Amino acid sequence: MSESLIVEEVMQGALSGTLATMLLYGVTCMQTFHYWQTYEHDRKFLKSMVVFIWLLETAHTALSVHFVEYYLIIHFGEFTHLGYAVWSMGATCIIGAAAATVRCGFGFANCVLSFIYPMWTDFRTRVFATMVAGQILSAVVDGVIAFTLCFYLRKRRTGMKRQDIIYATSLLASLNARKRTREKIEQAVPTADCIALSLFRTAQPDSSFLQGIGVEKSVTMGICNDSLDTGMDGHATA
Repeated sequence: MSESLIVEEVMQGALSGTLATMLLYGVTCMQTFHYWQTYEHDRKFLKSMVVFIWLLETAHTALSVHFVEYYLIIHFGEFTHLGYAVWSMGATCIIGAAAATVRCGFGFANCVLSFIYPMWTDFRTRVFATMVAGQILSAVVDGVIAFTLCFYLRKRRTGMKRQDIIYATSLLASLNARKRTREKIEQAVPTADCIALSLFRTAQPDSSFLQGIGVEKSVTMGICNDSLDTGMDGHATA
């Protein structure tokens, strides 16, 4: 077996795993920061457990970087070292097992809480206000984005009818893509979100995608002062 194949066989998985570990470590840091800012009044024991898990993840990431650096940087080209496991590799496995054990404990606690509060009424009482606030903020953000797009498309009109129609079609695609994404989210979580989403439903709860296009098309036509239907008919005739 050639030397390049030896390096590929031994270190390819380790390097890929270390890169994935660093990516997930960033997610863990964000989760820890969010927890510390949101649940600052939790018990000290729970906070200490979160810090303990973060320290385990930090040590695991640092050791993963160390053994990759040991093989690929410090002893680059020394293929005899590939036959021996550096100490940080074994320590990484031990820390990973400890972190997995603690996570299993948190998972078990979540299962217990799901049996303690099995009714959706309890769930609604605890998180309804937060859920409604999130939906309202989401609607406001969608409105601001749509208004900004309309404003800049109106401001940067070129005077060329065909190009203005392309801009209008791009705006329709953007708005309808957000609408379709929101519908898929509603279908994916039909239980919890329906409590809040029912406050925002119109008189026609089964409105189709084509109806959404019709409303947004009329808005865009008013902005661009061009007949989008005429442009589409011209393309169809051609």
